[in-house]
Amino acid sequence: MAKVRLNWTLDEFGILSVGEGETTLQTFDIKKIFTNFSTMNKVQRLTIANGVKQKLADHVAGMKDDTPKEKASAMKDVYDRLIAGDWKSGGTGVRMSYKKKAAELVAAGEVTEEQKEILRKLGII
Repeated sequence: MAKVRLNWTLDEFGILSVGEGETTLQTFDIKKIFTNFSTMNKVQRLTIANGVKQKLADHVAGMKDDTPKEKASAMKDVYDRLIAGDWKSGGTGVRMSYKKKAAELVAAGEVTEEQKEILRKLGII
């Protein structure tokens, strides 16, 4: 699977957007965290936007098997926690990559030899 680069934009109203190509996947209203964002100078606004973007991007950096849409959804979860005043981005532990799930199924003996061979050819195990 080719690596997909997400695009980021910040508009004059403090809306930080993440997208794929021309498609916007999620928006984040920075004014919900920094209520005085609109009164800040350009350097201050860009510094804050960069920090928010970095926090969100760091959270999904390890999500190699997820689609851009899934990554944007995970970013939204983190952003909602930031709005609530929670900096830690610990998840629920539910998210699992298909590679990890396949390895668990193999270890549990729930995969036939034929299925294992297909998984190996696909580079999943």
